[in-house]
Amino acid sequence: MVTISRGWLPIVLILASGLAVAACTSLPGPGAGAPMLGPIAATKMKAAPIKGEGARFAFAKITGGPGDLLTTLNESIKSDAKGRKLTVVAEDDPNLTYKVKGYVSAVGGPTGTLLVYVFDVLDRSGVRIHRISGQVLGGATQSDPWAGIKEGTVKAAAQRAIDDLAAWVNAI
Repeated sequence: MVTISRGWLPIVLILASGLAVAACTSLPGPGAGAPMLGPIAATKMKAAPIKGEGARFAFAKITGGPGDLLTTLNESIKSDAKGRKLTVVAEDDPNLTYKVKGYVSAVGGPTGTLLVYVFDVLDRSGVRIHRISGQVLGGATQSDPWAGIKEGTVKAAAQRAIDDLAAWVNAI
């Protein structure tokens, strides 16, 4: 049997009640609540210095996922960009205005897998001037999160990212 002296009893009771309350609360799942931004992401991104038809985008190969899904994502990004009347040029084009680098990851959860994407828009000197990020819910999976990401999920992510890019470059 453990004995607690009278001076420690109030402290032990406070700690025990705090632990009991904490055990009754649940933490929000992925994507719930406001996004947490690090110091770099929290800084205000610049407006598009060159807007509309004057903007020429070079898309670097997207990284972070399995090859077949990345191929679909890269093709969808370029196709959706052209569909939104964004001018797409080769990475080595000397007249490019912006270079866009993309990264993806898959995060498994009890209700499905999130495809998380980030696209950094860089100016000609390589300075990030805008960031597009988001997530699309894919199917549930028991092991590898990428198994829950199908072609439709990838295409939805591409469309959302290009919609955000077009809104940024065409904003007044």
